[in-house]
Amino acid sequence: MKEKMGILREQISKLYRLDFYRKKMDQAGIKPSRIKTQNDFERIPFTSSSEILEELKKRPKDSSLFTKDVVRVNFSPSGQDLYPVYQTRKDLKKMHEVCARTLRAAGVRKDDICAITYGYHLFIAGLFYQSQLEYYGAKVIPLGPGDSERAVHLINKYDVSVLITNPTFALTCAGIIIGVINLTGLGLKFTSLILFIAGNSLPPALIFTMLAGIILGMGLPTTAAYIVQAALLIPALIKLGVPTIAAHLFVFYFAIISAITPPVAMAVYAAAGISGSNLWRTGLQAVRIGATGFIIPYMFVYGPSLLMIGSTWTILTALLSACLGVIALSAGLMGWLFKGTSLIERGMLIVGAILLINPGLLTDGIGLALFMAVVIIQKLKK
Repeated sequence: MKEKMGILREQISKLYRLDFYRKKMDQAGIKPSRIKTQNDFERIPFTSSSEILEELKKRPKDSSLFTKDVVRVNFSPSGQDLYPVYQTRKDLKKMHEVCARTLRAAGVRKDDICAITYGYHLFIAGLFYQSQLEYYGAKVIPLGPGDSERAVHLINKYDVSVLITNPTFALTCAGIIIGVINLTGLGLKFTSLILFIAGNSLPPALIFTMLAGIILGMGLPTTAAYIVQAALLIPALIKLGVPTIAAHLFVFYFAIISAITPPVAMAVYAAAGISGSNLWRTGLQAVRIGATGFIIPYMFVYGPSLLMIGSTWTILTALLSACLGVIALSAGLMGWLFKGTSLIERGMLIVGAILLINPGLLTDGIGLALFMAVVIIQKLKK
């Protein structure tokens, strides 16, 4: 505790050097050297974000935050205003070190060639990423925004392995892919291929579409992944009688879920890199926790009432059975409902969940019976 108090006192001493904070502490009658106990810390005046923003609005020479240590001024937009972000050499060094760990966690390697399409003007996101990558040791191509066709040409020419961009550029690239699909007729061929493999049967078509969607969505932002999949996968589902909105949401969900599905699971890469955990174990745990997300798209297809299609009664019953099914599935996979579950109870919950998710009076009745049986068993346990 004594060591922590010393660290906190040192931080307060650094803040006290700035006129902005010194005035507030002097008004409260506080000196860093007099802070000895936790009660002393509680007397430190609270600083609101509005106070800091007002200080940042001042001209640099009148702002106590614009110190002689500042080496870079970035700007952050807020409504109609621009607020400066003052950074010292220590700030930049610490930022480089933290971002280097983030880049490593995201799978970037020092022999990667990285292209950046963010801006290099007033809002310098491009410069931010460029400085981090250069500090990390990767090769950088600062493309900047605009001229997407030339950017795509350079990306191909230099075998870029990492693309740091915004959704607009990703959507532009996705638009190029859609154009190629339409010109070559690949979309129609892909639709025919799905129908041929599935034998014009909906269940295998959904499974094949799910796998294709996850593969196509690996490494792409959700929106771009959805646009590519919409041209390739959705027409086959609609031809098999799936409602249009259900077909789109089926594909969209798996475009999202690809971020946690091994082997290329970008969210898992980041989480494993930050925590230092094993990549595959983290990926499997992510799939286990997010298992409901793999089931919900099927609920949209087989129970369009969840999308407000149908009568009020069917919509309400579908929502109720779906909610119970999700609860049962989560409890079965995690092994906990009101308390720890046995293997038999987990099996009953998982089977009950599948039956509840599949709409129908008989399946809902059996699923509800299994779920309630586990609830009763849990309540009777001591």
